[in-house]
Amino acid sequence: FDPTTPPRFADIAAETLTNSYSFVVPMGGHGVGIDTSCGRRLTRSFLHRPDQFRDSLCLESEEPQFSDIYLNRGPRTMDTRNWDNDRSLKSRFFPLQTVVTLSVLIAWPLSVLAAWDHFVLIVWLLSVLTVWLIIFAVSRWRQVPSSTNRLAGPARVLAAAALLMIVVFILWAAAAGTTDFVRNFGYHPSIRQWFIIPYLIAPIAILVLYLAHRAWRERWWSLLARVHYSLVALSVVWSLAYLRIWGFIG
Repeated sequence: FDPTTPPRFADIAAETLTNSYSFVVPMGGHGVGIDTSCGRRLTRSFLHRPDQFRDSLCLESEEPQFSDIYLNRGPRTMDTRNWDNDRSLKSRFFPLQTVVTLSVLIAWPLSVLAAWDHFVLIVWLLSVLTVWLIIFAVSRWRQVPSSTNRLAGPARVLAAAALLMIVVFILWAAAAGTTDFVRNFGYHPSIRQWFIIPYLIAPIAILVLYLAHRAWRERWWSLLARVHYSLVALSVVWSLAYLRIWGFIG
């Protein structure tokens, strides 16, 4: 269990050494040569007689070292964000990413500082929490609803909730995945249940897209308001695509 230096690296290194033996310690991890009793025994025996080394019986009796790990490649993938070296992924989502990013640049100039990062979602969330709350407050004060359709209000609440959930999940996953242990092996199993959140957001995103379609067809709000809502819906879908690429979905 060592994605940083997997067993195949040892086999490659062994090909270039005069005295070399390659063993895989069951249920071992990074630093297996010093972190396990069998690894230490193998290392000492090899250093003592590298030309006649044959001591590998401890591999059969080595006790498992790992039992409670939630394996997930998300932290490592999210940490590198290696879009430039993966042309297939970048070309697959580049058009949608460009549309959302450019719309943010036009609607919210502060996002220039983080145009190609997940902080764009935070900017969109700020726009939702400010613009829509102001619209709600003004409509209540004037006693004139922003839209006569009964689904218009719940549609905004649903979109805001989906965006809030996904921003919080991304920030939490990024913060929880900053340690080397998590990036190499996975999260502690106690937080495994929180990884259902992206799967809960997915059907909400589909519903938000449907409501955006209804908003345009029935003209719930002004043109600018409909554009803003549609871009919020696209940003939710865009963020789910990122989570899929990072490995938090699937």
